[in-house]
Amino acid sequence: ATVLFAITKNKQYLQQWVNQDEFMHGLRDFAEIRDTVFQYGDVVIFYDDNIQHSCFALNDKLFLNKSGQSKFNPILVLTFEDIKNDWQTLQYKVLRKR
Repeated sequence: ATVLFAITKNKQYLQQWVNQDEFMHGLRDFAEIRDTVFQYGDVVIFYDDNIQHSCFALNDKLFLNKSGQSKFNPILVLTFEDIKNDWQTLQYKVLRKR
């Protein structure tokens, strides 16, 4: 939901949990890219059989990230390397708005 908030600026996403189908619907204008240089607005999805985590690029190094569904889990700004280390057992792909 934090990524959907970053994309849409709709504050209602900050108060709710979204399922995988709703999340992917929110990313319908995004496509997978192979670029290794991040830019503002890119979304990184970590997955196995299902999406397990996502984060939103603020620039080429920093990401908006929230680990956990609870309102007590803070939204943080972290480097991609820090996030990748937390989710190292999963694959990831980068999505960019078309």
